[in-house]
Amino acid sequence: MEEMNLLQTNKANFRSFGLSLALVAVVGLTAGCGNDSPDANASNDSGVAAPTLEPQPSLSPNEIEPAAESEFRAALVKSQESAAESGLTELWFDTDGVMVQVAVQDPKSDVCASYDVDADSVFEMDETSMMPARTISELDGLVAGGNDQGSVILSAPGEYTITNTIDLAKYVTVYTLDSEGRVAKSVISSDDEPLGEITYTYSVTKEGKAALVALKATS
Repeated sequence: MEEMNLLQTNKANFRSFGLSLALVAVVGLTAGCGNDSPDANASNDSGVAAPTLEPQPSLSPNEIEPAAESEFRAALVKSQESAAESGLTELWFDTDGVMVQVAVQDPKSDVCASYDVDADSVFEMDETSMMPARTISELDGLVAGGNDQGSVILSAPGEYTITNTIDLAKYVTVYTLDSEGRVAKSVISSDDEPLGEITYTYSVTKEGKAALVALKATS
């Protein structure tokens, strides 16, 4: 979803595999290049071997559980509304539990900032880079299909698993909701290797305030 941007970013083997897009392309080429065609016979008569096609990666249809997609989208909208009202602080942790990044949305100043802990650097961004908006965008891409390949399922009550394939790597993000139906945590892995987790607090925490102070100091 990005995804540690990303870790992601988007984004468990929950997908059912169907006819791949690569297979469809090969069938199309075969239909237009039968042995009875003049070009094919000319090529055979010349004694030049046909080029060998490299195997293409298999792509499968997206597995979108309608109820899961609808419920998760509602949770993201609720998260977005809370962030706009009271703020949002995202704390990014690596697999050792060390905080590596802070993202904050401050509705009072209408400023969003991202602070890289290791590099001790900060930059301003907009609301579309915060979790609710960027995850809604990822969800839209999965529902629409196209280049986004993955799945959206309800893996447990209050827990949604989003799978997204980016550059042939499979990203799996498990989102957990809080008691108010907002996203509280996400755990991210890529090709079955853990990448880390992000916690979401719907206020400007001390870490978020520090990121905003650091941003102001650069202006």
